[in-house]
Amino acid sequence: MVAANRSLRLQLTRFAVPAFLFAATGSLLGATAQPVPNTPAQTAFFEEHIRPALVENCYQCHSADAQKTGKLKGGLFLDT
Repeated sequence: MVAANRSLRLQLTRFAVPAFLFAATGSLLGATAQPVPNTPAQTAFFEEHIRPALVENCYQCHSADAQKTGKLKGGLFLDT
């Protein structure tokens, strides 16, 4: 019985230590990452092609106005 407990502890340690290191490293990398600013071409593309599609198809259920009128779905805002 003692050998079985030792084996289980060893298996948990072999899993837990790498999992902890992976999680800690990932959170540190995410905290230090800086957002890359959009280029003027990217902004123009978004305003010309993406925003009109969002306005036409998505904002009626996923915007601050949808929240004010009680139509917000899934708590997802696409206008902020």
